[in-house]
Amino acid sequence: MNDRRYYPGLDGIRALAVCAVIAYHLRVPLMQGGLLGVSVFFTLSGYLISSLLIEEFAQTGSLDLKAFWLRRIRRLLPALTLLLPAVLLTAALVRPAALRDLGWQSLVAVFYVANWAAIWSGDDYFERFAAPGPLDHLWSLAIEEQFYILWPPLCFILLFLSARVRRTSRIVWPAVVLTGLLILGSTVALYLHYDPLAINNTRAYEGTDTRAASILMGALFAFIWPMHQIKQAARSGRTWPDFMGLTALLVVLVCLIAADSEPDFLYYGGELLLSLGSAGLVIGAAHAHTIAGRALSVAPLRWLGRRSYGIYLWHLPVIAFLADESGGRFSIQQSLLVLLLTFGLAAISYSLVENPIRQYAFRPEKTRAQHLSVGKTAWHYTLVLGLAVAVFVSCTLMQPLQYFQNGKANPDAGGAAAGSDTTNFDDIPVVATACRELVHVGDSTSLGLISAIELPEPAERLAARYTRVGVVRFAPAISGARSMVETLNNESNATTIIRQKMRAGYQGCWVLALGTNDPANTRGNIAMLSRRIDTIMKIIGSYPVLWTTSKTLLASGRYQNANMQNWNTALARACNRYKNIAVYDWASEVQDAWFKEDRVHYNPTGNRQRAFRLAQALGLAFPAKEQQRPRQCFIRTMK
Repeated sequence: MNDRRYYPGLDGIRALAVCAVIAYHLRVPLMQGGLLGVSVFFTLSGYLISSLLIEEFAQTGSLDLKAFWLRRIRRLLPALTLLLPAVLLTAALVRPAALRDLGWQSLVAVFYVANWAAIWSGDDYFERFAAPGPLDHLWSLAIEEQFYILWPPLCFILLFLSARVRRTSRIVWPAVVLTGLLILGSTVALYLHYDPLAINNTRAYEGTDTRAASILMGALFAFIWPMHQIKQAARSGRTWPDFMGLTALLVVLVCLIAADSEPDFLYYGGELLLSLGSAGLVIGAAHAHTIAGRALSVAPLRWLGRRSYGIYLWHLPVIAFLADESGGRFSIQQSLLVLLLTFGLAAISYSLVENPIRQYAFRPEKTRAQHLSVGKTAWHYTLVLGLAVAVFVSCTLMQPLQYFQNGKANPDAGGAAAGSDTTNFDDIPVVATACRELVHVGDSTSLGLISAIELPEPAERLAARYTRVGVVRFAPAISGARSMVETLNNESNATTIIRQKMRAGYQGCWVLALGTNDPANTRGNIAMLSRRIDTIMKIIGSYPVLWTTSKTLLASGRYQNANMQNWNTALARACNRYKNIAVYDWASEVQDAWFKEDRVHYNPTGNRQRAFRLAQALGLAFPAKEQQRPRQCFIRTMK
């Protein structure tokens, strides 16, 4: 390693960034902002690459683009060409159904267009209820590589124009101004492409144009304070670098916290603020004697930082193969196992494959030592590949053990109690309803109520339960991802369904089990939720409506239970505005053991309980005998 260009504090930044990303994918509480670690990587890369280009231009008056691109190939391809075959071989052995999709992802990853491929195919990086895919994170490498291809020629033009204009100032102002305009354009593009009510915002999150601001911010700071000038400035004092580094570190931490509590933060200026903070942190950490520089230069962070590229590559396949399909949260023991396997693979790959290839590949010298090193590296490559496949396969084999250790012989059982529900509903008196016609509008949480797989006994499904309390004509309108406003895959939203029914002359009762996606899509905004409820009620008019409260077991993200609680509050307020509303308080009755591993949907026990209780709630809310109707708004059925 060239000590002249080695700044240990920057390895510390890499370490913190990659650890934040891992925490996000492990779904660590309060670390949903960890995905912003990618933006920190972007800014650091933009700064370092631009500094090298600026220094080369200052020394030679030109840029050797071929040499630059070969250095990037030696740095990036070795680990990637280990990762992709390891994932494909593992899929062929234990997940053959996923092999086709992973093969396509591998192909676009090799050509560094994974981000655009995901955008064009409609993939959602923030898949709501599924475990992550082993190659889902390669979109960020695609953006970086596209930058490495496009930026050097553009940087040369900017430096050339600046050299023609510059006289006495050390700052290349034409380059600074033009780069600043590019940053502004990228920030505006991110804002315009983001739709806060959309189900899929991959275009905004993974677009090269929308995420370029982070990389370009690093380039902008390089034009102002290139790396070789920082080292010179370090000798004259460290007051301003200390201030900049500590302030920037505070900004980065605030951004991570803000992104955890407010998912829109990234798109509404958060990316720009984080990029500024990251660039300032780079400047502060590059000074070896500043507080930030010393803190980020400790040995453990340096070790992680040097291997951060491999750690980033390997962590998600380990998580994906270890996680069950539902994507539930990892236990502390499982998280430690992920870290151990990830760091181990990254360390071995770094020592046996990445470093040797970086030293010898594509070199003009044809020495005997080089040939021997290439042969040894080929053997090491095969060894690491086999080890990676063994690790991935072992991870998939651990899944059944996890279920049994947690008392879950059935992955869909959601808990030990799931398979042992002995409630005899036949012994519970039926509460007859005055509703003879009923439409049940529901989202994916209602699918299990009508599923023969979830509820093999027809008498336990929703139709039979409603019939038992007196409903004569029952029409389910249930679809996954349904909400009152948003649509997915051309499926009608609830508002459209209800409007169509009313226009067709429907004059019966309604059960609206919709309180899952709307709180998520509105981030729990009570005012927005109230407006949505009002829109539905204006369409229905005076006909009886039974809404349901909602609950999840999630502590963060769009589907966190805090958003569901806001939905319940909006329903309580609506109950005071409309006399024909009743609210079944499912949230107060559902048990944790009734949830599936995604902590949102229900296992067979939960569906069995919910189908019965919904029918009972309908009878309690709108009883056959009018004088029996309760005065309270919220309906509870049984303990």
